[in-house]
Amino acid sequence: MPLTGSYRTCNNNSVMFSSMRNLKSLPHLTKKTLAFSLVSAVIIFSGCSSAPYKSEAIPQASSDAEASAKTYQRSTPLKYSTGHEIVFIAESLIGSPYKYGGASPKGFDCSELVYYTHRQLDITVPRTTKQQVHHRPGKDLASAQPGDILFFSIYGKSVSHVGIYAGIDQFIHAPKSGKHVSYASINEPYWRQRLIKVASLH
Repeated sequence: MPLTGSYRTCNNNSVMFSSMRNLKSLPHLTKKTLAFSLVSAVIIFSGCSSAPYKSEAIPQASSDAEASAKTYQRSTPLKYSTGHEIVFIAESLIGSPYKYGGASPKGFDCSELVYYTHRQLDITVPRTTKQQVHHRPGKDLASAQPGDILFFSIYGKSVSHVGIYAGIDQFIHAPKSGKHVSYASINEPYWRQRLIKVASLH
């Protein structure tokens, strides 16, 4: 029948309108059947007109995603060292106030900041700066790794300050009364001239 041809080709609207003109000459049941068929045909015509757009868009998106996955390369490893974990803990404490003898995020002095960050990882280190400086052998600043400890001599020749090396020439410390835990640069002349030892306590 002409209607069957209309289903196959998804065009030839003249066939559909021609069939509608002949509805009055058909029995009642046939009219309903034909009308239902014509409505179905209209739906199919609409579906056919949108199908080519969808079939082109999906492969294009997939191709772009695959290209990105092939060219992307992670620049840093996913697995972090104990030293990185020490730095992460120290960074979470930035902004905590300086407090002489302080032993919690409510307040730290410089050596307690080192003691506290290591303790969170079940690493035992001495409590005071003078004890910490003798706890492990030293290394060159050029070989310092995140999580290493920097020791400074602020007054005289003995060690009196300590900070946690964070990498890229930065360290985290509790400076002095009235200040907060913060970053400082080892490249600043004040700190570079007073650095007396670099060591890993973990």
